[in-house]
Amino acid sequence: MILSLDKSYFNKKKAVILLFIVVFFSFGIKAQIRTQSPNSSSLLFSPKVVFKWDSSLRSKQMLNYELKVAADSAFANSLFQQASTALSDTITLSSLGKYYWKVVAKFGEELIDSSKVQDFTLTNLSSLPNLRLLFLTDSLVLTNGNQVEQWTNLADPSLHAVEVIDSLKPILVNNGNSLNQAQTLFFDGLDDRLTISSAVGMSEIYTIANYTIGTTFTPFRTLISGRTTGVMLRAQGGGTSFGPSQVFGQNIFINGTQTVDFAPLDSFKFVSGRVAGTYPLASGILIGSNVNLNNRFWGGNLGDIIAFDTPVNDSIRNIVKRHFCLKYNKSLDLGPNIISLGKLCDSAISAPLGYESYRWSNGDTTAFTTISLGEELSLEVTTKMGCTFKDQIAFDFPLFMPRDQTLCSGDSLVWDTQLESGDYTFQWSNGTSDSLIEITQSGSYYLRLIDQNLCELNSDTFYVLVDSSVSSLDLVPDTSICRLEKVSANIQGYSLDSIQWSSGSDSLIELIDTAGTYIISASLNGCFLRDTAFLTIQGEKPSANFSAQDFYLSPNDSVSFTDLSSVQSPDIINQWDWDFGDGSTSTLQNPFNQYNSLGSFNVKLKAGTDKNCFDSTIKVIEILPLPPTTFDDYSTPRIGLQKPKNDALVMQSEVIFSWNKVPFKQSTDAYKLEIASDSAFQNLLLSSTVNEPTDTFTLPNEGVFFWKVSLISSNQIIAHSKRLSFVYSEIVNLPNLNIFLNTDSVQLNQQSKVTKWVNLADTTVSAVQLIDSIMPNWLMEPLLDSANLISFDGIDDRLAIDSSLGIAELYTIANYSAGNTFQGTVGLINGQTSGVIFRSRPGSTRFGPSQVFSNAIQVNNVLTDDFSPLIEYKLLSGRIAGTFPLGSGVFIGSDANISGRFWQGAIGDVLSFNAPVNDSIRDIVQVYFCQKFGRPLDLGPDIVLDYGFCETDFSVDTTYSSYNWSSGDTTAQIELLPGKSYQLTVTNQFGCQYVDDIQVNFGIRPFQDLKICPGDTVEWNNGLDSTNYNIQWNIGSTDSLIRISDQGNYFFTVQDTNDCGYVSDTVRITVDSSLIDYTLGKDTSVCRGGVFNPPLLDTIQRYSWSTNSLGPEVVIDTAGLYTIEVDNGLCKAKDSIQINIAGDLPQADFSASNFCFGDSVNFFDASIPPSGDTIIRRSWLFGDGGSDTMINPSYYYSIPNTYNVNLLVQTDKLCIDTISKQITINPKPTAWFGVDESCAKQNASFTDSSQVSSGSINAFYWDFGDQSTLADTSRAQGPAYTYDTLGLYLVTQIVESDQGCKDTIQRFQKVNASPLVDFSFDGFCLNDSTTFTDQTQIASGSITAYKWFFNAGNQNFQETTLKDPTIQFVDTGLTIITLRATSDENCISVHRDSIYMRNNPISNFNLSVYCEDSLFTVSDQTLSQDSIISYLWVLEPGDTSNEVNPTFIKDLSGAYNLKQKVVTTFGCSDSSIKVLEVKAKPTASFTILNNGSGAPYQLRVLNTSDDATSYEWNLGNGSSSALAEPSIIYPDTGDFEIALTAISQFGCRDSTTKLLTVTPYFLEALLEDIFLRELFDGRLEITARVVNSGNNTINQMRLVATMNDEFQFAEKVNETIFKGERKAYQFNSTFLQGDNKKVDFVCVKIDQLNQLPYNSAVELCEKAFNNELKLELFPNPANESLNLRYVLPLNGTVEFSVYDQLGRRIMDQEVGNQEEGLYLLQLDVDQLQQGVYFLRFNYNGSFFSETFIIER
Repeated sequence: MILSLDKSYFNKKKAVILLFIVVFFSFGIKAQIRTQSPNSSSLLFSPKVVFKWDSSLRSKQMLNYELKVAADSAFANSLFQQASTALSDTITLSSLGKYYWKVVAKFGEELIDSSKVQDFTLTNLSSLPNLRLLFLTDSLVLTNGNQVEQWTNLADPSLHAVEVIDSLKPILVNNGNSLNQAQTLFFDGLDDRLTISSAVGMSEIYTIANYTIGTTFTPFRTLISGRTTGVMLRAQGGGTSFGPSQVFGQNIFINGTQTVDFAPLDSFKFVSGRVAGTYPLASGILIGSNVNLNNRFWGGNLGDIIAFDTPVNDSIRNIVKRHFCLKYNKSLDLGPNIISLGKLCDSAISAPLGYESYRWSNGDTTAFTTISLGEELSLEVTTKMGCTFKDQIAFDFPLFMPRDQTLCSGDSLVWDTQLESGDYTFQWSNGTSDSLIEITQSGSYYLRLIDQNLCELNSDTFYVLVDSSVSSLDLVPDTSICRLEKVSANIQGYSLDSIQWSSGSDSLIELIDTAGTYIISASLNGCFLRDTAFLTIQGEKPSANFSAQDFYLSPNDSVSFTDLSSVQSPDIINQWDWDFGDGSTSTLQNPFNQYNSLGSFNVKLKAGTDKNCFDSTIKVIEILPLPPTTFDDYSTPRIGLQKPKNDALVMQSEVIFSWNKVPFKQSTDAYKLEIASDSAFQNLLLSSTVNEPTDTFTLPNEGVFFWKVSLISSNQIIAHSKRLSFVYSEIVNLPNLNIFLNTDSVQLNQQSKVTKWVNLADTTVSAVQLIDSIMPNWLMEPLLDSANLISFDGIDDRLAIDSSLGIAELYTIANYSAGNTFQGTVGLINGQTSGVIFRSRPGSTRFGPSQVFSNAIQVNNVLTDDFSPLIEYKLLSGRIAGTFPLGSGVFIGSDANISGRFWQGAIGDVLSFNAPVNDSIRDIVQVYFCQKFGRPLDLGPDIVLDYGFCETDFSVDTTYSSYNWSSGDTTAQIELLPGKSYQLTVTNQFGCQYVDDIQVNFGIRPFQDLKICPGDTVEWNNGLDSTNYNIQWNIGSTDSLIRISDQGNYFFTVQDTNDCGYVSDTVRITVDSSLIDYTLGKDTSVCRGGVFNPPLLDTIQRYSWSTNSLGPEVVIDTAGLYTIEVDNGLCKAKDSIQINIAGDLPQADFSASNFCFGDSVNFFDASIPPSGDTIIRRSWLFGDGGSDTMINPSYYYSIPNTYNVNLLVQTDKLCIDTISKQITINPKPTAWFGVDESCAKQNASFTDSSQVSSGSINAFYWDFGDQSTLADTSRAQGPAYTYDTLGLYLVTQIVESDQGCKDTIQRFQKVNASPLVDFSFDGFCLNDSTTFTDQTQIASGSITAYKWFFNAGNQNFQETTLKDPTIQFVDTGLTIITLRATSDENCISVHRDSIYMRNNPISNFNLSVYCEDSLFTVSDQTLSQDSIISYLWVLEPGDTSNEVNPTFIKDLSGAYNLKQKVVTTFGCSDSSIKVLEVKAKPTASFTILNNGSGAPYQLRVLNTSDDATSYEWNLGNGSSSALAEPSIIYPDTGDFEIALTAISQFGCRDSTTKLLTVTPYFLEALLEDIFLRELFDGRLEITARVVNSGNNTINQMRLVATMNDEFQFAEKVNETIFKGERKAYQFNSTFLQGDNKKVDFVCVKIDQLNQLPYNSAVELCEKAFNNELKLELFPNPANESLNLRYVLPLNGTVEFSVYDQLGRRIMDQEVGNQEEGLYLLQLDVDQLQQGVYFLRFNYNGSFFSETFIIER
C-alpha cells in the first residue's frame, strides 16, 4: 500500500506517510500463509475436499482469502477460485487426477500474502486396475442391529461375501482411538464366517486385522482362505506366525515387512500377500474360516479387504497402503504456527505422543524439540503399521514491517514498529535507536532487534525510492497551433499511470479546436503534476486528399496524381510534399511519378496552407505489368471472383476457390491463384497455376486470408482480379463456447423424431428426449435456403440439457406459429428450475422479463423484445456482462414441465458462450447464421457483349428486404452500362448483408500508357471490325489499328449501328531520351586495385562492364579499354574509356593495446605496401583532436571515452589507402574496503567500498592472509571469513571492472581470541537443586563476565551472572540453558543446552454405587504433566486391568478394595486405594397368563420378581405402568411386546420382556428363499428361509425337500416363529450326490404347521450344481397342456420346436437369451391330435430331444 500525496493540492506542506496506519508486517523469515490440509503430495479418496489454512500474519485487518485450485502448477487451467474471510473452504472435484492449490490474502484488491503451492492426488479405489475385491466396512448389510449378513463387494457385485444364518454372522464393532475411530468386523472364533461362493482369481490381497483369543495361535485359525483349496492367511499352531500359504508362499508382508510373524497378536497390523501370477480359487473364498470345521475360525477383528486378480505396480500398492494408513491411523497435526508474545529466544515444542518414531528436520528423534525464532521445522512420524505422516510448524514474531515504498519528492515516511522501547534495543541500519524512524531519502533500511535476554531478530531489508521524475516534466509548452490539430503531452519517455486534460480527456493526445488555457494533470508512480499551457490558433488545419490513375501500369510508365486537398476559407493551400513510396518526392500540386519496379507503394501527401498548417494522408497503389505491345485475341483484363465471397466465413480448412472463366483465354494461357495471410501478399500460402477456373486448398490454421487470380500468357499478366478476403473459423473452436446445437447433427428415432440434439461444443452435455411422444420433429425449411430446423408442437414437445452450465451470451433463430400473439406463457429456451432466458409475454408479441439477459435481448440484431410478426423467422440473441449459472440445466421448447408453456414453432441452431466474447467473435457468429439460414447473393459471371455499347437490363432475386447498387439504384432491376463495374449490397429480414459485383464487358482490346525508346514503333489495335463500327482516332485514322512512334496522347471514338457510342481512355506514349548523351569522359590513370566511377543517373537500373562487373564502379587491375553498357529498364546506351595504371595500392592496417585509463595506448602500424613500393607518409588521427605521423605512436587520452582512430598511408607512387577503427578507453576502478577487529571462531565481515566511474566492478579477489590454510580466499564482493586463531593478518583486495581494468589494496585485520564455552549439569527432578558447572576455556586473555539464561517459557525466566550457579526449578517442563561468556577483548561466545524438569503424577479415580452382574467403568482422574503409559488396577480378590478407565463385573455383592498405580513415560509413579461397594440386583420375572387370545384382549400377568422395590412396565401399545401387576384391554389384534424392569432400593435393575400376540387365529407361512451349498465331500446342504405370513405364532412346521423330483426327505422344525419373522433352517439331512450324477434342482415346500396339515400351492425351486442341461416334460402323456421344465448350467440362447411322427414341424418358440437357472414353461397342446411327438431343444447351438404323447 503506497500513500502518495500531490504537494500542489496541499499548499506544498510536507507529506508524511505514517506506517502505523499501514497494516502490513512481516517477520524474521518471509511471511507466508501456512496451509494445513490437504498436505503436499497427499493422496485423497473422496472428491469432497476440505481445504484449511492459517490466517496471514501480514495484517491485523480483516483480509479476504482466495482459494485457487488448478490442474496445473502454473494455474493456467484454474478449476476453482473463490474469496471469503474464512480459513477453510470445501469443493467437490469432478474428476480424478493431480491437483494444485494455494491461498492468497488480499486487502481490497491488493495482494498481501500467499501460501506455497501444494499438490495432492485424487483417486478412487474402485477405479484401480485389476481390482477384484473391494470390501469396505462402510458397505455392509446388517441384521439384528450389528450382525453382518452381507459384505458388499464394490469391485464386483457378483462376489459379495454372505452369511444368512444369524448364529454364524460376525458383528460390526467400533475400535475407538486404537484405530482412529474406524469400524471392523469381529469374528468370535467359534463359528463366525462370511462366504464368497463364486470362483475368484487371486494375485494380491491387503487387509488389517488382530487376534484376541490368546497370546499364541491355536492351529489352523484362518483369516482368509479358499473354500476347498488355496490357503492364504492361516495360523501356525502354538506360536505367533502364519503357516504355509498355498497362494502366496513366503510373500506375506506384515506392517510393510516381509515376515509371517504376527506378534503381538492382539495389536492391529497391516497384512498383505502377493504372488507373481494369478492363483485360481475355483470354489470361492471363506473370510474368518478355513473350512467348516471346529477350531479353524478366526478370533479377532478384520478391517477392509482389497484384492487384485493380476499383479499391480508399486504406485498402485502405495495407493492401497495410503488408504489403510488414512483410515486406520491418526494423521499428524502440529497445530497452528507459534506466535511469540514478546520473547526472541528459542521455544520448546512437543508433538502428539503414541507414534512409533519421530524425525524432526533439525535431527531430533523424540516427540520434543526446540525451535528458534523465524525457523520452520518439519516432522515425519511413523506408526506401528509402518505408515508415515508429515507436518510442519513455524515460530514467528509480529514485527511490523512495510513493503518496499516509492515516495514522491519532498514526502517522508515513518516506519513505526509498534514495540515498546523499554523491552527491546533497536539498532537501525541508519544508526538510530528509537522504535521508529523517519525516512526521506532513497536507500535500503533494516532493523536489528534485541530483547532483554540478548536474543535477537534481524528484519528483512526494506527499500525506499524517492521519485522526482514527475517534478521535472513540462507536459505542454505555450505555443501556437492550427485548429483541429492534436497536441501531444511531452512525457520524456516516462510511462505515466494516468493523464487528464481539463476537457476530461485521458489521452496523451488532445484535439484543439479553440484558443485558450488548458490544464493537464498527470501521475507517475503515485506522484502527481499539474501543468498549464496557453494555446493560440494560427490557422485552419487542411484536409489532405488525392487521387491517382486506377488502372494497370507498366514498370516504366508515369502515374498521374491529382491533389484533392481542401481547407476552410480564407486560408489557402500553397504547399505540397509528395512521397511516392519508392524514394521519389515532389513539391508540385499535381505531379507525375515514374515507378521502376512492380509492387505496392505507400504514397503520402502532406498538404500545407499559407498559415503553415499541415495535414497528411497515405494511400496504397499497386504497380502491375501490362500485356505486351502486340496483343492476342482477348477483350478485358478483369477476372470476376466467385467463391469464397468477400468477407465470407469458411468453416472447413479445405476451401474450394472458383472464378469467372475469361472468354479470351487461350489453351497456352493459365490462371494463377494466389492465397496469402496478409493483404500485401508478402506471406504467400499458395501460388498455384491451373487451367480451369477453380482450385482447392487446405488452410493451415484459422484466421483471415486474402486471395486473387491472374491470367498469365507468355509469363505476362494479361488479366487480373480484385483482392478478396475471407475468414476461416471452425465454430466449435470459438473461445468460451459451451453449447453448439447444429440442426445437421441430430439423432432420430424410427419415426424420424429428434431424440438427441448433439452439442458439438461438448458431446457429453447434449439436448436429449427419451420419450417418443414428446420428441420434436426434424424438418427442412425452404424459406431458409432449405436449412434443417427442429419443430416443436406447442403441446408437450421439448428437449432437455440435464447438466449445469453457465450462460453469458446465446444466439439462435426461431419462429412462432400458433397465432399472431403469444398464446400464454411459452418458453423457447430456459433454465429447468430457474433462469428464464426467452419466455413470452401472454397476449402480446413480446418476450417477458429475462432473468438471464434482463433487457439485453436483440431481435434481428436490434435491441428489442418485440418478436412480431411471430410467424416470420428471426435471429434472436441475448448477452450479459458476467455469467449466469443454470444449475439444473436447460429446457429447449419449454419454460417448465407445465401444460400450456410449450413453444409452437421451429428453432434453428443454438450457440451459447459461458463468458462474454468480443465483437470479432460476435461477427463470426452473425456471419455463420447469415450463411446457413439466409440466401447469399450471387450475381453470376460477368456479362460479355457480343456487339455494341448499349445498356443491358439486369435483375436479381426479389426476396431481399433492401437493395443498394453502387450506381445509386435501390431496386432489384437495373440497367448496366458497358465497360462499368457494379456492386450490389442486399439486406435480408435478419439484417444480414450480402455483397457481389458484376461487370459488362465488350470486345475492345485494352491499351495503356507506354514508354518507348527513340526509333521504336508500337501498334494499337482496338479489335473492332471497321465495317460494323464507325471508328475515329484523334490523329485522323478511321482504321481499327494505328502505329505510333512519336511522343503524344492518343484516343479514339466509336459508334455502333444502334447509335450507341464509346470513347476510349487517353493513352500517353512517352519517348525516353534520357540516355542519348551518356558518356564516360576522357581517358585517365588509376592505381592498380583502385576503382573507377562512371557518371551516375537516377534512372539507370543496370550497369554492365566489359569486365563482367555489374556495379556502377569497376575495379581496375590492368591498363586497357573499358566499355560500359547502361540500361534504365527500357532503353540502353554504351561508351568506352582508356584507363592506365599509375601504381599499386597499399593495404592500410594497425593494432593497439592498453585500453585502461591512465595508461598510454600503444598503436602499431601493420600496413603492407605493394612489392617494390615504399610507404612514404602516415597520418594518424586519434579521435580527440590529436594526431601523429610516427610509424608506431603512443598516445595518452585525457578522459575515458570511445574514439574513432584513422590511419592514412601513401606510397611513393602516390597510391593511398585508409582504415578506421574504434577503441574505448575504460576507467580504472578504485579498490577500498573497511575493517574492524574481530574474534576467532567468529565471522570477520569485510565491506567493499570500491568504485568505478562507469561500467561496473564484476570481479573481486580477496586473500585474507591466513597462512594456516589454502582456503583463505574469496571472490565475493562483501565476504565474511572466520579465523580459527588470534593474530594480525594482512588482507589483500583486488578488484576488476567489466572492461578488465584492475586495482589492488592491502589492510591489516586484528583477530582476538574467543572463549570456547561449555558447561555440565546434574539433577532432573522438580524441587531438586540442579548445579551447573562452567567448563569454558580461552587461548589468550581471560573471561571477564558470565551470564546464564534459564528459559522455561514466558512464565518462568531466570538469569544469573555466577560462574557455577545452582538453580532450584519450581516448574516442570523444558528449560533452555544458555551460557554467554565475554572475554577481556569483548569477544562473546554462547553455548546452549536443554533440561526437562518433570513431576510425579497424582493418582486419583471416581467411584459410585455398583450392581452385581452389571459391567461398570471406573473413571480415571489422575493428574500428570506427562503421558501415562502404564495403568495397573487391582480389584480384590484378583481382578486386574491395564486400561485407562477399566471395566469390571462382580457376580457377588459386597465391599472390595480397588487399588490404582500409574506410571508416566519418564518413570514417575503414584498409587491410591479406595473401597468399592457392589450391591445385589433384583430378579425380574413375569408370566402372561392368557397369551395368544383374540381381540378384544384383557392382559393378565403374574409378577414373580425378587428383591425389587419398584417396577417399570412398557405394555407394548404406548401404555406404561408402575404397578406390580397391571391390567389393560387390547381392543385390536396384533403383537405387543411387554417389558418389565425390576428396580432395587439401590437402583440396581433387571429387565425381561415377553411378546403378547392378539390375533384372529389366521395361520400362514411362505417359503422366501433356498440356499444350496455343495460340501467338499459332494454332499448337498439345503437351507430354506421361511417367513410367518399369518397372524399367529408358528411353533412347529414340517419342511419337505425334493431333489430332481426323484429323491425326497422331510424334517420337522420345532421353532417359534412370530408374525412377520423370518428364520433360516438348515436341513439336518444332506443329499449325497454321485460322482457322475449331481442334482439338477431342488424344490422345498411346507406341508405342516403347528401339527396341522398345511396345503401350500407354492413350491420353491432352485438350480443346483450340475453343470449339464436338464430337460423334463410332464405330465407325459398329456392332454390340454404340457409343462417344460429345464435347467440351464450357463447363460445362453434358448429356442425349441415340436415335430410329429412324419417329421413335420408344427410348433416353434424362440425364448431368447436367459441366465443360468431353473425355468418352467407351459405349452398349449390342446390343438394337437392324439399321437407321439418330438420336442427338439436348441441351447447355444446344441440340440436335445424329448418325446411326449398326446392322449384324448
